Amino acid sequence: MKKYTFSHLIVSGLLICLLWIGCENIPAAKSPEKEVVADINAGDTLKRSDSTFVEAVIFDENEYKKRVMALCHDSITKRWPANSVVPVKGAILPFNRVVAYYGNFYSKNMGILGTMSEEKLINSLFNEVRKWEETDKSTPVLPAIHYIAITAQNKPGKGYNYRLRMPEKQIMKAISLAHKVKGITFLDIQVGHSTVQHEVPSLEQFLIKPDVHLGLDPEWSMKDGSIPG
Repeated sequence: MKKYTFSHLIVSGLLICLLWIGCENIPAAKSPEKEVVADINAGDTLKRSDSTFVEAVIFDENEYKKRVMALCHDSITKRWPANSVVPVKGAILPFNRVVAYYGNFYSKNMGILGTMSEEKLINSLFNEVRKWEETDKSTPVLPAIHYIAITAQNKPGKGYNYRLRMPEKQIMKAISLAHKVKGITFLDIQVGHSTVQHEVPSLEQFLIKPDVHLGLDPEWSMKDGSIPG
């Protein structure tokens, strides 16, 4: 058997130390997952698949105020328009005019969405958009589909909340329709005897999309316990 001297042991120990240090300094392989940057609204209840930092670039304040005053026409009072913060970069209003078709596909009495075929809806909305574009060339027109995704009901239903949630297929139909008109979607909530806090999470998977927005019908929040309708 080969004998090791004390000097051999020292050399071996140094080699092991050098190898260990070298391994420690090798950069770790990058994770295939996207780096997630902390969102400035970390307190939001909505889940995000890949939150990103939103740069708080302020719009031209004078331009903002000018547009707000123009919208007020002759309704300007001491209390109106109300003083508010200037929106951050990416705000839709008041820098665009939203022209929306409203309603529910199941009902002809809740708005235009339930009154005609998809092809006719698209053509009709485009015609309406053109009218506004011709009337005011200074404000870009943005088409929208304003869909009542949760409707107030005069029957208690499951959970006794006097509201009915629309199926995912119908909600996707509204979003698809908005894509076809190159616009945005509003998902509207009529809470009945429920609450906004309880109903919004049911639309979470849609509201995290950048072109899908939340609409609220406060007149259908029956705080006094009365029956909708």
